[in-house]
Amino acid sequence: MYSFTKFVNKNRKFTRASKFFIKLALCFLIITGTVAGHGSMTFPKPRIPPGDEDNGLTITRGPTKQYPCAGNKKTTTLANFRPGQLLDVKWEIGAAHRGSCAIELSTNGKDTDFKVLKTIDDCADQAGKNFSSKVKLPSRVNCNSCTLRFRWKADITKELYLNCADIRINSKINSKRSVFF
Repeated sequence: MYSFTKFVNKNRKFTRASKFFIKLALCFLIITGTVAGHGSMTFPKPRIPPGDEDNGLTITRGPTKQYPCAGNKKTTTLANFRPGQLLDVKWEIGAAHRGSCAIELSTNGKDTDFKVLKTIDDCADQAGKNFSSKVKLPSRVNCNSCTLRFRWKADITKELYLNCADIRINSKINSKRSVFF
């Protein structure tokens, strides 16, 4: 910032108001360039890298290039659901970069066969913490090691956000006893 101020002071063509707006624009760019938490699934609970909870979930909420689950390995924390159950998937958006989201399911236990369950066109048009959408789980699926993935492709920044939750879909699970963290 010092070298920029020095440059502006030497160049007399800048008015006081234009100097202020240029500095303001630079500050805005610096601040927005350091935002790490843009968006993530909040329910079911996503995989969280070690230490990230103590770090404000900056990795979990940040952009990635690592398919299928942002580099996060399977966990033993599972949410239990029934085949055909209507699930209320929740997410938050820290920076509204617009774009569509997809809720996807992998049933082979290896995170390699994701199929889209639902597409949400305007999932990131606004920032906030309480977004949700009803998603129906497939009625003919039983798996003890499924992965539910939240995938958001940001239109404005062209960034990719991936969150995966380890879930179990089993017809023997009683709806009143389903684990919802």
